Amino acid sequence: MFAIILRMVCHCVLSGWNFHSFYKKRNIYNLLFCIFFTFELLRELFLEKYLTSNIRTVIMLIQGAVFIIAVILFLRNKINDDKKQYSENTN
Repeated sequence: MFAIILRMVCHCVLSGWNFHSFYKKRNIYNLLFCIFFTFELLRELFLEKYLTSNIRTVIMLIQGAVFIIAVILFLRNKINDDKKQYSENTN
């Protein structure tokens, strides 16, 4: 029971934090992370008891795809920021 409550709180906090970061900086990966954690929270709260195994697998694949795209965009942004910072330091 404690684990379920902790997961729900973590998903709410991470979703809210990423949405706030998206609102401030307009980075698309923050919005994708927000969508991922929101889907995870909704799946645990409402959908877990109603889903069949096939639908659960499809939802997890969609969540995985959103998460992978968000991570790739995040890493690409960090690499670009590091390149900009390096070029500013060398000039």
